[in-house]
Amino acid sequence: KKRLTWAQAHSQEAMNDGFKDIMWTDEASLMLESYRRFCCRKKGTQPKPKPRPKHPVKDHV
Repeated sequence: KKRLTWAQAHSQEAMNDGFKDIMWTDEASLMLESYRRFCCRKKGTQPKPKPRPKHPVKDHV
């Protein structure tokens, strides 16, 4: 409700249209890199997992 009140107070044009042309979104964090937790190997061989970064790349939208 606070966001809607703020938007109505700061956007007279949008209020006149009834907010028909406005797309509302929420904030989200996106992981830009993904790492599988399994590796393919032949039977009887040792797994060779690839190193993963401690802090993968993230973007906040």
